Amino acid sequence: MSVIKAVIDIYPTQQATAFSVHELEWLAKKSYNIALRLRDSKETEHTLVLLDLSIKLTTLLPQQTHATNSSLNETYLLCEFFRTTKHISLARQTTDPPAKQAHYTAAHKSSSAFQSQITGFLQLCRNPEATYAKTTSSAPTNATIIVDTSANTNATPPPEEGDAPTLWLERYRIILAVDLEASIYLNTDDTWSHITSLIQTSAVLNSKLISVYLDTLLRAKGAPLTKVVQAIKLIIRTIHASPSPDINNLTTLHTDFPRYLHVLYQLALEAHEDRLAESVLDQVLVLVRDCKTEGFPPTEMQWMAAVAFNRAVDFYLAAKDVECRRWAEKAIALAEVGGVDGDGGALARLLRGRYGKLMLGEEGGGNSGSSS
Repeated sequence: MSVIKAVIDIYPTQQATAFSVHELEWLAKKSYNIALRLRDSKETEHTLVLLDLSIKLTTLLPQQTHATNSSLNETYLLCEFFRTTKHISLARQTTDPPAKQAHYTAAHKSSSAFQSQITGFLQLCRNPEATYAKTTSSAPTNATIIVDTSANTNATPPPEEGDAPTLWLERYRIILAVDLEASIYLNTDDTWSHITSLIQTSAVLNSKLISVYLDTLLRAKGAPLTKVVQAIKLIIRTIHASPSPDINNLTTLHTDFPRYLHVLYQLALEAHEDRLAESVLDQVLVLVRDCKTEGFPPTEMQWMAAVAFNRAVDFYLAAKDVECRRWAEKAIALAEVGGVDGDGGALARLLRGRYGKLMLGEEGGGNSGSSS
């Protein structure tokens, strides 16, 4: 380690030819491989220092930051990947708030560095003339691939065998997933803006990454519910427009979203966030109408319709006629759509009848007053 530090310290004072690219490459790989050997030890600081040293070695020469040296850039990306997942793992393990904040901050910084380089690197990997795009392993010579699976239990480690673009695309998705976790924890305007960018990286979306995004958003403790709803709506819009060959828009919407929207709807109602709950209801109506209900569980639509109508009754009892009417109409509309392949419209007829009685003052325990 001291030798590597010495090279970094003296390099700026030497001529550009003091160390060849191959020598810097060898040192960077050596530092990376030592860090890998220490990954399971308690010497966490040594591991992170070695990764930092390796990254510095890969960026000493200006041209190496522009993907002109494939092997050095592979080492750089492997180091940023390893460093990101290591900090995520440490953040999850600690119960000390300042330490958790520090690790999530470092993970976010490192993952952003990875993301800034990976797109160009993937393009070069797909170039048939890029001789470094190996077919059996994307790691540089003498470097061992490691995926810290503790960093994201929902993410499947990329296979050891396969073409380089596929392997790196899997790593890219893991980085996006854990960066979302870090950004939510940091919970600043900048990180929520960054989350928007993460979601809009639609070209690499697949069903698994979408599920990880949704799980992370809904399980995040302390995350502003308004921000969570906005992020999930953005995911839905992004799926519709995604050019990713790994995503089947309708299948993903039908398979993944009903249960997530169910949870989000319930959370909003329990938090007395009526506007957010109503926005989820609106999103469901848009989805089922666009998809013509195919694959969207009728029982799910009927449950949401019944809950919405009960909320309409609450508004009626609170003398809020406008809100009552709006929620009742949406509940009936959803019940009608859900009844096409479900109960044959029985729930919609029931709700329509009950709403008529409400307007006549025959249900709900009192007469409707003026809207607030």
